[in-house]
Amino acid sequence: MNSILSGNRASNRPGALHSVAIASNESFSGWTKTFTDPRLCAAIVDRLTFGGNIIETGTDSYRLATTRARAEQQAVG
Repeated sequence: MNSILSGNRASNRPGALHSVAIASNESFSGWTKTFTDPRLCAAIVDRLTFGGNIIETGTDSYRLATTRARAEQQAVG
Protein backbone atom coordinates (compact mmCIF):
# COMPACT_ATOMS: atom_id res chain seq x y z
CA MET A 1 0.00 0.00 0.00
CA ASN A 2 2.87 2.40 0.70
CA SER A 3 4.21 2.14 -2.82
CA ILE A 4 0.77 2.98 -4.19
CA LEU A 5 0.25 5.88 -1.80
CA SER A 6 3.70 7.37 -2.14
CA GLY A 7 4.18 6.65 -5.80
CA ASN A 8 7.65 5.24 -5.25
CA ARG A 9 9.34 2.22 -3.76
CA ALA A 10 10.25 1.98 -0.13
CA SER A 11 13.81 3.00 0.58
CA ASN A 12 16.20 0.76 2.46
CA ARG A 13 17.95 3.83 3.86
CA PRO A 14 17.06 4.52 7.50
CA GLY A 15 15.47 7.91 7.94
CA ALA A 16 14.70 8.34 4.23
CA LEU A 17 11.82 10.76 3.78
CA HIS A 18 8.97 10.36 1.33
CA SER A 19 6.01 12.70 0.96
CA VAL A 20 2.47 11.38 0.80
CA ALA A 21 -0.74 13.36 0.33
CA ILE A 22 -4.08 11.70 1.00
CA ALA A 23 -7.44 13.39 0.52
CA SER A 24 -10.69 12.07 1.93
CA ASN A 25 -14.22 13.39 2.21
CA GLU A 26 -14.73 11.11 5.22
CA SER A 27 -13.56 11.90 8.74
CA PHE A 28 -11.24 9.38 10.37
CA SER A 29 -14.11 8.09 12.49
CA GLY A 30 -15.96 7.22 9.27
CA TRP A 31 -13.10 5.16 7.85
CA THR A 32 -14.57 2.08 9.54
CA LYS A 33 -17.10 2.03 6.70
CA THR A 34 -14.23 1.14 4.36
CA PHE A 35 -11.89 -0.68 6.74
CA THR A 36 -14.49 -2.71 8.62
CA ASP A 37 -12.09 -4.31 11.11
CA PRO A 38 -11.73 -1.70 13.89
CA ARG A 39 -8.18 -2.78 14.78
CA LEU A 40 -7.08 -2.64 11.15
CA CYS A 41 -8.69 0.77 10.72
CA ALA A 42 -6.99 2.11 13.85
CA ALA A 43 -3.63 0.76 12.68
CA ILE A 44 -4.00 2.36 9.24
CA VAL A 45 -5.01 5.74 10.65
CA ASP A 46 -2.22 5.54 13.25
CA ARG A 47 0.47 4.86 10.66
CA LEU A 48 -0.80 7.44 8.17
CA THR A 49 -1.04 10.22 10.74
CA PHE A 50 2.07 9.56 12.84
CA GLY A 51 4.42 12.50 12.37
CA GLY A 52 2.23 13.98 9.66
CA ASN A 53 0.24 17.14 9.20
CA ILE A 54 -3.54 16.92 9.05
CA ILE A 55 -5.32 19.74 7.25
CA GLU A 56 -9.07 19.92 7.66
CA THR A 57 -10.63 22.29 5.14
CA GLY A 58 -14.14 22.11 6.55
CA THR A 59 -15.61 22.28 3.07
CA ASP A 60 -18.12 19.99 1.43
CA SER A 61 -17.17 17.89 -1.57
CA TYR A 62 -18.87 19.19 -4.70
CA ARG A 63 -18.27 15.82 -6.37
CA LEU A 64 -20.08 13.99 -3.58
CA ALA A 65 -22.94 16.53 -3.65
CA THR A 66 -23.29 16.13 -7.42
CA THR A 67 -23.31 12.33 -7.16
CA ARG A 68 -25.93 12.38 -4.41
CA ALA A 69 -28.13 14.83 -6.35
CA ARG A 70 -27.88 12.66 -9.48
CA ALA A 71 -28.80 9.53 -7.51
CA GLU A 72 -31.75 11.33 -5.92
CA GLN A 73 -33.02 12.48 -9.33
CA GLN A 74 -32.78 8.93 -10.68
CA ALA A 75 -34.67 7.58 -7.67
CA VAL A 76 -37.48 10.11 -8.16
CA GLY A 77 -37.73 9.23 -11.80
